Amino acid sequence: MARYGRIQRSRGGQPSCRRRCTRHQQAGCLAIPQIRCRTLTITRYIAGVLAPAGTLLKPSAIHAHLDHFDQLPERPDGAKHHSVLTAAAPAVRTTPDRGTRVQRALLANQDQIASDAQVEAVHAAETYLARLTGTSHPNCVNACECHTLQLNRAIEI
Repeated sequence: MARYGRIQRSRGGQPSCRRRCTRHQQAGCLAIPQIRCRTLTITRYIAGVLAPAGTLLKPSAIHAHLDHFDQLPERPDGAKHHSVLTAAAPAVRTTPDRGTRVQRALLANQDQIASDAQVEAVHAAETYLARLTGTSHPNCVNACECHTLQLNRAIEI
């Protein structure tokens, strides 16, 4: 079964998602690439963008940040922040002037426009997770002065 941040393995080293897929058993599970893509997207955001520089180069630090993210639903207000961060993860891009962070223009609501409330919800969720992990300078969506140490910091990978 896929867990946010990681793919848990079943016996034999294959993702347990394969057992749930009955439609294409001989060809393998078509959902595995989607799960892996989502897992990489969330890992890049949580352990790369919202963690200190260099975190993606340290497996133990990656796991620590992903563990905090996975435990968010169990905390007060954590479920709300977990869903906001999960939805924002695909909007992460790297630009020369703003580094690697969620791009406001890619946070689209039903009207295909990122509202100020939506951006503030992402910023609040990023701040919540940063406090939880002890990260003082995440690459937040707002690039605010209290979080931004280096505006154009790009992640390592």
